[in-house]
Amino acid sequence: QDVSAGQTPTATTLTRPCGYATCALVLLAADDGESLTLAGAFHPDPQLAGQLIEALGARDCRIEDCPAGRAFLDAEPIVIAAAELAAFTAQLPERVGQIITDAARNAVAAIPMRVYGKAIGVLVVSGGGGVGALSGEDSQLLANLADRLASSLARAAERRDRVLAQEELAAANAKLIRSNKDLEEFAFVASHDLQEPIRAVVSFTALLARRNPDLDEKSLDYMRRAQNAALRMQTLIEDLLTYSRVGSRHWPFAIVRTADVVAEVVNEFSAAIERTGATVKVADLPDVAGQESQIHQLFQNLIGNALKYAGAEPAVIDISVAEDQAHTHWWQFAITDNGIGFDPMFAEKVFVIFRRLHARDEYSGTGIGLAICKRVVERHGGRIWAESEPGVGTTIRFTLRETS
Repeated sequence: QDVSAGQTPTATTLTRPCGYATCALVLLAADDGESLTLAGAFHPDPQLAGQLIEALGARDCRIEDCPAGRAFLDAEPIVIAAAELAAFTAQLPERVGQIITDAARNAVAAIPMRVYGKAIGVLVVSGGGGVGALSGEDSQLLANLADRLASSLARAAERRDRVLAQEELAAANAKLIRSNKDLEEFAFVASHDLQEPIRAVVSFTALLARRNPDLDEKSLDYMRRAQNAALRMQTLIEDLLTYSRVGSRHWPFAIVRTADVVAEVVNEFSAAIERTGATVKVADLPDVAGQESQIHQLFQNLIGNALKYAGAEPAVIDISVAEDQAHTHWWQFAITDNGIGFDPMFAEKVFVIFRRLHARDEYSGTGIGLAICKRVVERHGGRIWAESEPGVGTTIRFTLRETS
């Protein structure tokens, strides 16, 4: 506001302390670095200042052709001689050229405006008393004013950029909120409308089998396939719903006792553990900051995978934790098994949604479990990765924040 006005505190500061200063221009370098553009004109007469701004505001002056350009290129103050100024004002509208000529009379000083030593523009000051005889004290005063003005303009530009960035961020957040709302609406539709016909297929095929006990084996096989396909679709929809809810709902974080969560998950798998003779070893686990139901889902998927992909020997699953060496105030959890493992080249691909390393008839599942784990960990600001070797086993590592 100070720069764009005519009679301002800045104009007074420039014109009163130095008795020779009757007019001042602020020229800023364009983004391309090829030209100087008028950013403000200061004159004791506000009307004349307004005429300067109106006439010169839309005019870019090439640095090489502008008398003040040497001050910008050399980053040193210069004095523009009257003859050089006259050649320049001859290119301007007569009234504007006359204003500058009347203000300058003898000569004009051009002082580079610097921020951190780099010129961003030029402060041009004309004097009635002849700036050719500019004293060292006045020269230093003008240099300080030019640098302070440059700093003020830089801060204003930073504030403008910050406001624009905040506006863009707010718009992006609003868009994300709308997207999440659409996703929740889809989840609602999927959990009701999409599953209803699937349940109908399962129910009617079962009813058809009961009412026709004399069907041949081939017909019964067709109905079993239809039921299995419908059940797989139902499982897939439920997994997709779980995947979508992880990122679309913003539950507040709280203290989560991972020891209790893991104990609950292990208890849920107790039947499978007893049936297969698996062993689950659990270290002393710390409390973390997070959302309990999502962390429960995380451990449930990972322990379930370790049981599912066991090798010829009964599964041995080790759950441990240590301080994360890469980041302070973070825990690094590890779930290690002695299962079938996989080629390390797939260490990143296993977390991609729908990416399966085995045929459906070998191992059940939808290919979404590890993708959900990745989404949960990233939702908590952590990292997750896999280390594996075929026939040896797999270790899934992930980080969660300390309660502090």
